[in-house]
Amino acid sequence: MARISKELLKIRKALEHGDSEFLVDLAPVDDSDLSRWFAVIKGPAETPYYPYEFKLAIEVPASYPMVPPTIKFVSDAKAGIRVPPHCNVDRRTGEICLDILKPEGWSPIWDILHVVQAIHILLQEPVPDSPLDVDMANILKNNDMSAYNGIIRYFLTEIDSP
Repeated sequence: MARISKELLKIRKALEHGDSEFLVDLAPVDDSDLSRWFAVIKGPAETPYYPYEFKLAIEVPASYPMVPPTIKFVSDAKAGIRVPPHCNVDRRTGEICLDILKPEGWSPIWDILHVVQAIHILLQEPVPDSPLDVDMANILKNNDMSAYNGIIRYFLTEIDSP
């Protein structure tokens, strides 16, 4: 857990100094248990995810950094935070399909902040070839970005309004 403690200090400094444009918060749920974290990220500018915020639940295994953390999107109805509609996200479970979250795609040189940033980038750059939402992926494969973005806006503004 020495590595994760160092990461926590680095993250707190970055948040204090405003070094991250996409990150609202990233911290352990409880400072006495560094195996459970949460993150709140901003929706990327110039995407239909903006100006929304999204929450991530992060589980750090005892064998970290040799194995990746488990990260998923979660809803927080009181805060008006929802799971984003996205071809690489299962809206029911919050599961995220991202290669670096898989054991075969993980490298111990990456840290939690790097992975959260990769998830933020995934919101901007969906990968329809490894979907968890096949319908959204098919829209992208048909090169209909307008429809894809329209569905995101609809879910975020109409269906999921708090």
